[in-house]
Amino acid sequence: MAYKIILNKRFVIKSGKIAAWIEQEWSKVSAEKFVKELYLKIESLKQTPFAGMPSAKKSDYRKLIISKHNKLYYRIKGKTIYIVDWIESKQDPQKNQYE
Repeated sequence: MAYKIILNKRFVIKSGKIAAWIEQEWSKVSAEKFVKELYLKIESLKQTPFAGMPSAKKSDYRKLIISKHNKLYYRIKGKTIYIVDWIESKQDPQKNQYE
């Protein structure tokens, strides 16, 4: 049985802002490609929920590398995966509450 995915509001807002920035800085095609790849990775968690590495600070959270500079944080509860946050790795590492 596949897991169910629930997207946290914070994650949805950050994703929208990043896609808008990519569209503005590069192109609409680049933004669409980025969003498609992001959601394909999220969908893959339904079949392989433990693909992400455990978080260093919060043991019940896992991280999935989305791109060179982006990490997705999620937690698993029963048969549900909660996508909780999105962290850009270029930001101050001390701001990352998960690592």
